Amino acid sequence: MTYSTASLFQGAIAPSRAWQLATAALISFGIVAAPAQAEVRVLDFETNAQGESLSGGTQVNNQWSDWGLSITGKNYKTGDNNAPLLLYDTSQSGADNDLRTGTTWGTPNQGNALIIQEYNNGSYNLNTPDDEASGGHIWFNFDQEVGFNQFSLLDIDDNFGSRSGTQVRVLGKDADNNTVLNINIDNLIKRFAAEYDDPDHSKSQGQSLTHGYKNGLGEYVDVTITQVGNKRDDNSMFQFDFDETNLERVQFRYSGVSGAISGLQWDDLTTEEPPQLPEPSITVGLAMMSLVGARKFLKKDNEQ
Repeated sequence: MTYSTASLFQGAIAPSRAWQLATAALISFGIVAAPAQAEVRVLDFETNAQGESLSGGTQVNNQWSDWGLSITGKNYKTGDNNAPLLLYDTSQSGADNDLRTGTTWGTPNQGNALIIQEYNNGSYNLNTPDDEASGGHIWFNFDQEVGFNQFSLLDIDDNFGSRSGTQVRVLGKDADNNTVLNINIDNLIKRFAAEYDDPDHSKSQGQSLTHGYKNGLGEYVDVTITQVGNKRDDNSMFQFDFDETNLERVQFRYSGVSGAISGLQWDDLTTEEPPQLPEPSITVGLAMMSLVGARKFLKKDNEQ
């Protein structure tokens, strides 16, 4: 008896194809659970966790608690560990036009950005959003581990070598309080400025540079800085991308300088509960029906 190559090939793969089709049918019945996908969260400060719009001047606290996130801040001028954090509408004129974004300001319009509210003349002046010149820090606290991988900063204007020390640093902590992320923003910006040293800063718009920073575990995390706008110093905007880092808290520390956070991104690393399976007898019956139907489909397909 002889067999054609085609018939041998079809005989070898038909059972496999039948099981593939049967499995697809079972997934549609909810018998076989499809792999759960973790959700990527993008926090741009335009809406809360329910998708409701937020306006400039909004005081930030628990707007994203449904995402498992709380945000707290400290003002270094007052020493207040629960200092007000406000949203600054970068598309509108306000107390600090260094935080303006849009075509006129050389940066894509960012809408709202997060700031540590300034303390001046004995008051936080909550009706007039402005970033604290003396600095402070902002904690993003997650109720479970997330995969943090991106953020963007506005108005980084004191980080090009005119001052000594580190004015802006980003620190990430895991559940055991290990420092799993330690980004020296000043150092990275100085490296970027040395690489793209043309006085016409618009020529480095869209350019990137990557450098590795050692965390508290002795591991290097590669961080890529990208110039988003066409300016540096006032009205500047930079985006930072890095190896996904599992953490529960991340701190943005401004030491003696001001600035704003225009966005963050993370992978929430959650998995969905598998669907409830029906009784075993029902499962077997549906599985057999799916397999028989798949084999009939393949037979008809091969006869054509």
